[in-house]
Amino acid sequence: MAVALAGDESAPPLVFLHGLAERKEVFSRLLPLLTPQLRVVAIDLPGFGSSPPLPGGGFDLGVVCERIEAAVRELGLERPAMLGHSLGGGVTVRYAAERPGALRAVVLIAPAGLIASGAVRPSWRRPRVHAFGRLALRAAIPLIASRQGLRERAFARVVGDPASLDAELARELLMGAAQGRSTPPAGIEIVYAGLRDRLDALTLAGARDLGRQDHVVSPRYAEPLRDALPDGRLLLLPDAGHVPMCEQPAEVAAAVLELLRVNQDPADQ
Repeated sequence: MAVALAGDESAPPLVFLHGLAERKEVFSRLLPLLTPQLRVVAIDLPGFGSSPPLPGGGFDLGVVCERIEAAVRELGLERPAMLGHSLGGGVTVRYAAERPGALRAVVLIAPAGLIASGAVRPSWRRPRVHAFGRLALRAAIPLIASRQGLRERAFARVVGDPASLDAELARELLMGAAQGRSTPPAGIEIVYAGLRDRLDALTLAGARDLGRQDHVVSPRYAEPLRDALPDGRLLLLPDAGHVPMCEQPAEVAAAVLELLRVNQDPADQ
């Protein structure tokens, strides 16, 4: 899998896992706020960004977690924290639940897959149609990103304030979607995952960040999911939508650093 590393090699490690129809660059506004104190490893999940799809083109969560585990081992990361957004949040829960003690802490940003909704989009069942749509989207990125009216319409359900979305962020979100070869199988896998029971089984510290204006992962689950973690923290951003690490990166970074400072290993203090 494709990875990007930043920060001091001796700093506590933090692994980034992006969401559906995204790539590792979606964390570009959050990363520089963390790397002074953390070693950040951003991963492109299979079939997203620069990572090839899994053999056969599926997105089995167990296999995806095995690939992440292999990457963590190859990079020599010892008990990293893991931050997952949306799809990446669901992957983080599955990874942590099946590997007790492997992670120092988890940060779940608008995590998907906790409640089995079965909300499959029609294009996910038609991969050729989805592939054509990605090609058309790639061609349209310069136009959509450069015009505020088009940006607002395209991201009305993604960000809390579409009028504030700048061209650079719009371009990144659109490119992540255009490169999402595994979006159909990953989308189907995560909407049926039902990972809430696995979240209840976690015994490590965690934080859950989400926007009150999120139309993708409902904030009404915020309090119950915070309470499911033994040392759960909740950051509910009133003006953010589904991508708070892009919309309000300073607030998300502060929450991450607070969590990891409180839960450092004695050897790191």
